[in-house]
Amino acid sequence: MPEPTTSSPAPLRDSLRRMKDLRRWIAAILAASCLLAVGPTGCAGDPTPQTFASGVAPDLDAAHKPPDVPRRPNIVILFTDDQQAATVDRGVLRQVRTPNIDRLSGRGVSMRSAYVMGGPHGAVCMPSRAMLLTGMHHFRLPRGITWTWSAPPAERGRHDGPTLPSLLRDAGYETFFTGKWHNGRPFFAANFEGGDAIFFGGMSDHDAVPVHEFDPTGRYEASNATRPDTHSSELFTDAALEFLRDRDGERPFLLMVSYTAPHDPRTSPKPFASMYPPEEVALPANFMSAHPFPIGDLDVRDERLAPLPRTPEVVREHIADYHGIVTHLDAQIGRMLDELDDRGFADDTVVILVGDNGLALGQHGLLGKQNIYEHSSRVPMIVAGPGVPAGETRDGLCYVHDLFPTVLEWCGVPVADNVDARSLVPMLSPGAEEIRPTLLLGYSTGAMLDTPDGPRPKGVLRGVRSGEWKLIESWCEGVRTTRLFDLESDPWELQDLSELPALADRLAALRVELARLMREAGDPIDPAIFAIDASS
Repeated sequence: MPEPTTSSPAPLRDSLRRMKDLRRWIAAILAASCLLAVGPTGCAGDPTPQTFASGVAPDLDAAHKPPDVPRRPNIVILFTDDQQAATVDRGVLRQVRTPNIDRLSGRGVSMRSAYVMGGPHGAVCMPSRAMLLTGMHHFRLPRGITWTWSAPPAERGRHDGPTLPSLLRDAGYETFFTGKWHNGRPFFAANFEGGDAIFFGGMSDHDAVPVHEFDPTGRYEASNATRPDTHSSELFTDAALEFLRDRDGERPFLLMVSYTAPHDPRTSPKPFASMYPPEEVALPANFMSAHPFPIGDLDVRDERLAPLPRTPEVVREHIADYHGIVTHLDAQIGRMLDELDDRGFADDTVVILVGDNGLALGQHGLLGKQNIYEHSSRVPMIVAGPGVPAGETRDGLCYVHDLFPTVLEWCGVPVADNVDARSLVPMLSPGAEEIRPTLLLGYSTGAMLDTPDGPRPKGVLRGVRSGEWKLIESWCEGVRTTRLFDLESDPWELQDLSELPALADRLAALRVELARLMREAGDPIDPAIFAIDASS
């Protein structure tokens, strides 16, 4: 595996690092003086009071005191963007090379049935990230953090409830963030006490990402962003490594590294850009030139990245570029693991690799993640650290946001009873207990239709995972479609079994379970849209 090139010569990096150290001291002084002057609600001259998720601003004096509790684990979350679970699955189906992710997998547990619940619009990553941060299903969260552009301006980036970083911060953890933040500037400012190379947005040119240094005032004016000519994966990793090198070790820490890779544009530096010749890329078994029935909004941005009908040549090019940027991302994850090892953090640090959603890349005739097939709703999730078995896998069902109570449990922080997420600790234990016998999946288009029953999404998808079975119900502009798959014998979701008389009872039971899960999750869609009796 080739080593990634450094982004700048060593003397220049050292000089930049000294400048950032100075800026951090100044920022801390400004923040402290701000709190002394006007208290925790805001800085003098700032017309917008700063609201922290915990209700109070971080105690900057107490922030550097040693905790009066036994040493708790550090937490490192590596959050990837549009990464298929298949890129980390071990087996003959995988073409992409990820030696460092494999290394992490060898140290911990790979969750092979981890899913994103879905979302109410095409930018599925936004509700996915909000759910991880809050432990709540997206149906119960405000639009200001799950669908920011649809919320009134005053509500964008606003959420009053507790979050993973705010709870850890209040429990004595140092909290640091770098990378993609897609849930509004105020929400970021309320959660982290430090950060660098912060990108407020959904996607960008990887070699010109507009990023901010940490701003203690929480303003993050767009005019203050800079565009370093460093690939995003290297840029965010550099910021994380600098945080690790600058720590004094007095407090445990939460480090979130939120990559924009492998989201398009799928560009990577040499030699990664040409590592996978398109002509050598094998097409997935479920490659199709077009999707076989109406589904959602096929005019969404992701689906316009290649013309219809899809051709093998074009899809191979997309997959080749995708594999290149994944392997480049893997090299940066290797740098993270090396730094944790070299600085002695590995023995008391939990490292979590997780994706926000998957991607189709030509499967079922689709390119994006705006669906609930396995390629788009199942995500990578690897957990490694003290007390976690090494080199094992788990097939039990779970959500990305089930990490919320899991991390809090490890860190000795109480979890509120009203969170929707469930701790993975029983699954990660030697007994590997099941935490979710069934799982609700869903996607709705942001585009709306006027119907006799009022406005309704143009397309609605809901599904259930139960054991090896998967039910998908689709409603698209009045056209209803049902699909039933046996994932054990048909992992590519090609053989619809919904019309087999022998499986009529199973289909009926899954439809009843779908209605139950929708009601339980607070789903605003009426199951009757799929001809399911809502009272069943």
